[in-house]
Amino acid sequence: MTQPAATILIVDDDVHVRDLLEVLLQNQGYETLTAESGEQALAMVDERAPDLILLDIMMPGMDGYEVASVLKAGKGTANIPIIMLSALDEQGARLSGLEAGAEEYLSKPVESAELWLRVRNLLRLKAFGDYLKSHSMILEDQLQQRTIDLERFRTVMDASEDAIFLINRNTMSLIEFNRRACQLLGYTAEELAHKTPAELGETSMENLEVVYDQIIAGKGPSEPLETQIRDKSGRDVEVEIHRQAYRTGEDWVIVGIVRDITQRKESDQRLLTMAHYDTLTGLPNRDLFFTSLQMGLTQAAVSRWKLATLTVNLDGFKNINETWGHVLGDQVLLEVSHRLSECINASDTLGRVDGDQFALILMIRVGQPDTRQTLERIRKALRVPFMVEGQSIVMTASIGIALYPEDGEDARELVRHAYTAMNSAKKIGPDTYRFYTAQMNADVSARLDLEAALRDAVEKQAFEIVYQPKLNLVTGRICGLEALLRWPRPGQQGVSPAVFVPVLESLGLIGEVGNWV
Repeated sequence: MTQPAATILIVDDDVHVRDLLEVLLQNQGYETLTAESGEQALAMVDERAPDLILLDIMMPGMDGYEVASVLKAGKGTANIPIIMLSALDEQGARLSGLEAGAEEYLSKPVESAELWLRVRNLLRLKAFGDYLKSHSMILEDQLQQRTIDLERFRTVMDASEDAIFLINRNTMSLIEFNRRACQLLGYTAEELAHKTPAELGETSMENLEVVYDQIIAGKGPSEPLETQIRDKSGRDVEVEIHRQAYRTGEDWVIVGIVRDITQRKESDQRLLTMAHYDTLTGLPNRDLFFTSLQMGLTQAAVSRWKLATLTVNLDGFKNINETWGHVLGDQVLLEVSHRLSECINASDTLGRVDGDQFALILMIRVGQPDTRQTLERIRKALRVPFMVEGQSIVMTASIGIALYPEDGEDARELVRHAYTAMNSAKKIGPDTYRFYTAQMNADVSARLDLEAALRDAVEKQAFEIVYQPKLNLVTGRICGLEALLRWPRPGQQGVSPAVFVPVLESLGLIGEVGNWV
């Protein structure tokens, strides 16, 4: 037989909020009632008690705190769960709501998934609480009657996808648990029955007693608790626990709903790894490398150490991909990462920051040799031929080095200077390293200025053609003309074609200039 849909009363003076909450809850199969004021809500509850109330705090007339206090003071309404709603995301507002008797608190605007989860958990806890209260004989009647009632209750509990534990606060022992609890922890029902909550590994018995007493006093956490419990094999299981306290006769019973969130945690960890680590080599990516460099600079400043930032570009790696394909190229990159890792100390950092580029952070303690020994180890390691799928591949690298504090005290400045030095090394030839110098920066700046000026000259067609006569050496007469390209750079003397033509070629602009000529 299908259970009737739970009825939820929405109390808010904002019609748009009421309409939105109605849509969200009705989509989940709940029946909804609405009230625009605290007075109207109390009148509606007198006529028909809902299963749960969503109650806005800030309303004209009676505010949410007053309405909650009245409901919790009423004999017939005290057990109706209340979720307070407010745009005030302040601890004081939360505490005031809980002190007024609310079971939960949600900040506006409400997230649909969080709303559904809170409503579902509270309704489930209310159902358990109602059942416990209507069957208090579970703890008071004779053993035979208690067994019958527990079997009925077990049917409800075993239908849950979450693990459920009932704990007697006075004895700190497990009263009941469902089938899912046994599955989660790997115990048989008989084994689990002899366990105490503390033996499941969440925390000590003393701490649990404090937590349970806070829940009984209405001061427990409103948010589900993420923690770990230990299964039979000793493995820590990531879980989310939602607890509620109910009185049964002279005792208090703590109902704990426990959800396994291992897969969610593993998924979060995979996303974190994807965001911060290179998928091929497992090394820190560019973002994590910069974070590590910033931390290293802080450590170096405190300890008065030096620090070296190295950028390593593999010479001719593009040819490897084009000749043997990316699969073999990836194997080479993986082997390069292994060899580089073996060249550095445990306190150093290696990252892959681009396709064929690696970067290193070398922490140079007082009295420790400088970076040249590490550089030679790297060059020697890379010179050993790579044997990949039967292919012997010779690999070298161009390396740039920037030192802290001489070449900069900022992470991005150091990396930029290391790249400048690396590009300078590449111009010299393969298997070369260069330390950064200020002159390199001046050269780069001059080159960038030249490139910008040439782009502007191409756009404005600011070149000139001069004609040089060609003489016939026999007759001494002009037999033709040779057209020569000249660039009168504004504010400077004429620039030699030997200087600007190669730059035009590197920028891919020589074709446009040729068409103009």
